[in-house]
Amino acid sequence: MEDVYICVDNFAHDYGFENLSSGPNAFYGLFDGHGGKHAIDFACCHLLMIILEDEDFRHEIKKVITSAFLQTDVAFAEACSLDAALASGTIALAVTVMRRLLVVANAGDCRAVLCRRGKAIEMSMDHKPICVKERKRIGAFGGYVYDGYLNGQLKAILSLKRNFIS
Repeated sequence: MEDVYICVDNFAHDYGFENLSSGPNAFYGLFDGHGGKHAIDFACCHLLMIILEDEDFRHEIKKVITSAFLQTDVAFAEACSLDAALASGTIALAVTVMRRLLVVANAGDCRAVLCRRGKAIEMSMDHKPICVKERKRIGAFGGYVYDGYLNGQLKAILSLKRNFIS
């Protein structure tokens, strides 16, 4: 199994960001790896720190999280180009809580669902090749979907920048 989760119930305290406002300051991440644990380990070590170290974090949370997913993706791709043994992939689902704001981000075939008064509320959408929006995105980058698979085969990559809801 290559499933890993992160629970940081108070990143303001745990990571020395005492200047953040009082109230909940939490980060939760879920990663499901493919082809090894390297992508998961990389994302677990880097994603939250990239978010927290961005000076715009308190004011531009969604923008910073989007950027952190992309920076993590690019940095891991660079690491893989230097060491082919690292090549692996992961889906990522991250939830950041800042005071009364809940920001959900995901990449890959995963989603967040909130239960409110017994009803399921989708907080994010899967990134699957069979979805029309994802198929168009894949086509725009020169890829194709055949029989539900990307480029005719299932490709697992660390691709962490696509879907955010607050």
